[in-house]
Amino acid sequence: MSELQTRTTILVPIDYHGINPATLETLVLIARLLNRRLLGLILENPRLQRVAELPFTTEILLSSGVERSLERDHLSRHHSQVAEDTRRRLLALAQQASIELDFEDDQGERWHAALSRNGESDIFIPPRRRWQTPPSPGKARYPVVQRLGLLLGGGPMDRRLVATVLALEEAGLVASVYVLSPGRPDPELCSPLLRGRARCHLQSGAPTDAAGLANLIRHSPYDLLIIARDQLAALPEATLDRALEEAGGQVMVVS
Repeated sequence: MSELQTRTTILVPIDYHGINPATLETLVLIARLLNRRLLGLILENPRLQRVAELPFTTEILLSSGVERSLERDHLSRHHSQVAEDTRRRLLALAQQASIELDFEDDQGERWHAALSRNGESDIFIPPRRRWQTPPSPGKARYPVVQRLGLLLGGGPMDRRLVATVLALEEAGLVASVYVLSPGRPDPELCSPLLRGRARCHLQSGAPTDAAGLANLIRHSPYDLLIIARDQLAALPEATLDRALEEAGGQVMVVS
């Protein structure tokens, strides 16, 4: 069994914001290239539900005389519609690409909910902002990831990270790879990337502390940032949640 086949599921949290269609297409393409299953985690945010239950706006139903919270009902309908639309789009894309796909319901913030699942799953966190411009008619669609950031940590997971990037690069998905390393990048580890199809840039001085990692995620200049799960252990969940909420690029956490 190869290194990339030892973990076979990519988990993607889906909350009331939904996921734009271009990102869903990229997710399915990545899953197909890496030979992974997909697990869509349909999330209900208890914090938003508690806010919605506050008596800001209510109405009296003429039919029954019962008071109803407009805010709660609106939020519930919005969540159901977003979840159904995302589920339908992702299912159609997965079927077209012959990707195994399941859905589960859960509660919580995206990162916290993802962490509470099976620790062997990779995690794909879509950006809040649209980072991809839909291709114009007649133009080539790929590579769809113009700038891929690879954060190395100097540990045993680095080879798996490099293998993941190589699989995406060899399929023509990536235009440029930026290898970020705390110290001088390992020439032997990075040599396949330097010989690959995409342009490869090696950079030292990558952050290892909690503040630096959160800042990299929050202000990531990359369309897709690939990072090992154990590298995020130094970040408090609340700090990482905030950074992911503000990130403009996709983040893939490899376990």
